[in-house]
Amino acid sequence: MATKRLLWIGPLAFIGLLFVLPVLRVLGLGLTGVDGSISANSAGIGLGPDPVGLIGFTVGQAVVSTMLCLAFGLPIAYLLYRRRLAGQRLWRALTMLPFVLPTLVVAIGVRALFGGSASTNGGAALTGILVAHVLLNVSLTVRVVGSAWARIDLEQEEATELAGAGRLRTFFVVILPQVRTAVAAAAALSFLYCVSSFSVILVLGGGSIRSIETQLSMAATDYLDLHSAGVLALVQTVLTVVAFSLSGGLGRRNEREDASGEQRARRVDRRDTPAVLLGLAPIVAVIAWMLWSIFARSLTKPAGGLGLANFANLGSFGARELLDVSVLDSISNSLRNALLSTVLAMVVGTLVGWLVAHSRGGRLAGILDALFLLPLGTSTVVLGFGYLVTFAEPPLALRDSWVAVPIAQAVIAVPLVVRMMHAGFAQTDRAVLEAAATDGASTGRTFWLVELPLIRATALSAAAFAALVSLGEFGAASFLAFGDQATLPTALYRLISRPGPQNFGMAMAVATIMAALSLAVVYALSGDRRTRRARQPRRADA
Repeated sequence: MATKRLLWIGPLAFIGLLFVLPVLRVLGLGLTGVDGSISANSAGIGLGPDPVGLIGFTVGQAVVSTMLCLAFGLPIAYLLYRRRLAGQRLWRALTMLPFVLPTLVVAIGVRALFGGSASTNGGAALTGILVAHVLLNVSLTVRVVGSAWARIDLEQEEATELAGAGRLRTFFVVILPQVRTAVAAAAALSFLYCVSSFSVILVLGGGSIRSIETQLSMAATDYLDLHSAGVLALVQTVLTVVAFSLSGGLGRRNEREDASGEQRARRVDRRDTPAVLLGLAPIVAVIAWMLWSIFARSLTKPAGGLGLANFANLGSFGARELLDVSVLDSISNSLRNALLSTVLAMVVGTLVGWLVAHSRGGRLAGILDALFLLPLGTSTVVLGFGYLVTFAEPPLALRDSWVAVPIAQAVIAVPLVVRMMHAGFAQTDRAVLEAAATDGASTGRTFWLVELPLIRATALSAAAFAALVSLGEFGAASFLAFGDQATLPTALYRLISRPGPQNFGMAMAVATIMAALSLAVVYALSGDRRTRRARQPRRADA
C-alpha cells in the first residue's frame, strides 16, 4: 500500500506542474489582471466590444450544433445498433471517421465543399461551422445512444407495435425513457466539444465570426492583451468545466443503467427508409464528398490540370516564402513531437490507470481519477496560453523550447490513455493475478510479465490515439510552435489563411497527408481485433 502511494508522486507532479499550474495562472490573469490587482475592464471586461454577443454566439452555436447532432445521430444509432444493415461495420466506421480526423482537416474539407465562400459570406460561414460540428460530433451520439439502445429487449418494441403503435410512437413511449440518460450524456459531450471549438470557427469564420476561443487567441497573440485573454480563458473554462461535469456524471449513470448485454436486432426493412434518408445517407454523403473534395483539390495543379505539383511544392516555403520552414520539415517536427508526447502520455496514463484499477475505491481514488480527466474538459487554447504566460523564465523556460508543444499535447492525451488503460487493467482476470502472486511474483514483476501482456492490444490502441491527438492538435500548438518548430497543423493553417493557388494547393496536399495518416492509424487498430480477443481474458473497453 505504501509503495502504491509513492507511485502517485510522479503522476501528481506531472499533472500539477504541467496542467494545474498553467491553468490557474491563466485564470488568475482573468481575475486579477497582469499586475496582480483585482480589476474589471469596463469595456467589455476583457471580452471585446460586444461581450454578450461573443458569449451568446459561442453558447448558441454549440446548442444548435448539439441539437443537430442529436437529430442526425438518433436515426443513425437506430440503424446501426438496433437493426441489421448490410455493411454495418463499414457504416459505423464511416460515421466515426471525422471524429478521429484532425479538426483542422475537417474544417478545411467543409470549406472546400463551399468553394471558399464559407469563410467570406456570413450565412455560409455559419452554415459551414454547423456542418463541421455535426460531422465531428455526430458519432458521439451514435456511439453513446446506440450502445444503450442495443441493450433494450427487442420484445418491448414488438409488443408495442403489435398493440398498434407506429415506430415513432414506440420510440417516444418505450425507447426514449430508457435511453434518456444516454441522450443527455451524448448531448453534454457534444456541447463540450462545440463550445470549445477553435479550428472550425477560426477557419470557417474568416475573422467575421468569432467565438471566445478565437477572441482569446487574437487578444493574446495579436494584441498582447493578457488580461483580456485571461478573462476570456476564465469564461471559457467555466463553460467547459460545467459541460464536462455534466457529461461525466451522466456517462457514469448511463453505464450503471446499461449493465445488461447487447440484445438481438431485426433486419432493416422499408419502414426504416426515413431513418436512412434523414440520418445515415446525408451524413455519409457529406463525409465522402468532403474527403473527395480535399483529395481532388490536392491533385489540381496551381496552373490548372491534374498532377502532383502540390505535393512536390511541400519541399518549399509556399508562395512568397510564407512559411518559416518547409512543410516537409513541419512533418518531421510533428512526428518528433508525436513520439515524445505519446511516450509521456503512455507512461503517466498507464501508471494512473493501473493505480486506479488496483485501488480499493473510496472518495480519494475517485478524486485522483477525476483530476487526471480534467484536461479533457479544458480548452487546448487555454492550456497553450497558460504555457505561454507560465513557463517564460527559468527554471522552467519551456516556452522557448520545442518540448513545450509535445508536453502540452501529452497533457491533453493523458485522460484518453487513463480511461483506456484503466478499463483494460480493471477487466483483467483477477484469478491470473492471484496465481502469479501465489507463485511468488512481486507486484512489479506481475505488472510487466502478466498484466501488461494481457492488455497489449489496449495499450497499442491507447498509444495510437495519443499519437493521433498529437498529430492533429492545433490549439496549444498555435501558441507554442514558433519559427522553425512549426507543426503540420500550424503550417496548414498558415497556408489556408493566405490567398494564392500555390498556397491553397499545398494546403490541400497537407490535409490529404494528415487524413491519410489518421486513416492509417485507425485501419491498423481495426486490424488488431483478433489479437485483442486472443490476448485478453476479458474484452477491454478500448
